[in-house]
Amino acid sequence: GVGRILIGRPILSLAAAAPACILGLPYYYFVPLAVWQGIAASIAAVLLFLPAALTRRQWLAFPAGLLTALSLFLRHDQATYTIISICVLVTALFFARQRPIPKANLKRALFFWVAGIAVVVIPALFLWWRLGALPEMFRQLVVFPFFTYGKTSSLPFPTITAGRSAPEIAIVLLYYLPLLGQAIGPIYFIQSAARDRQTNSR
Repeated sequence: GVGRILIGRPILSLAAAAPACILGLPYYYFVPLAVWQGIAASIAAVLLFLPAALTRRQWLAFPAGLLTALSLFLRHDQATYTIISICVLVTALFFARQRPIPKANLKRALFFWVAGIAVVVIPALFLWWRLGALPEMFRQLVVFPFFTYGKTSSLPFPTITAGRSAPEIAIVLLYYLPLLGQAIGPIYFIQSAARDRQTNSR
């Protein structure tokens, strides 16, 4: 927004745009939206939690929890997906039969991860409660996405119609690739579990 005001003054425009490039904060109607920071924090959290769960370095789960909490403050939706993914991973590893990981290691890694989240989130929640901000935060972060966003701001998935060109159809199909991957994943997991059970029963 500042950069548009300074059009015609290249040096000032560059000076105004540089912080946005460094911080990565795109502005929508002058509201900063932290996109890549939350995604980067979630990816870093996962990369730290994996060796914590798969090796003996369970302490790595603590900084993973810190980064997960940071992601909650930057992109709470992305952090929610990360939390669900880590919980699913721990559950799968807990019941894995081939090359099983000691359950004590998984429990320790999960404890460190939750502790890392709590170290950041609990003081923040207490501060927001003292400031009287929690009710409005709940409305904005929980009530609005689930009950209001779909009625006011969300857009339906594009559909394939007869009038679309081949490039347009290819772009439309990209919207459905994540859904296809999410459908294939559980099917593969169920088939693998059934195959392992048959193998062990013989």
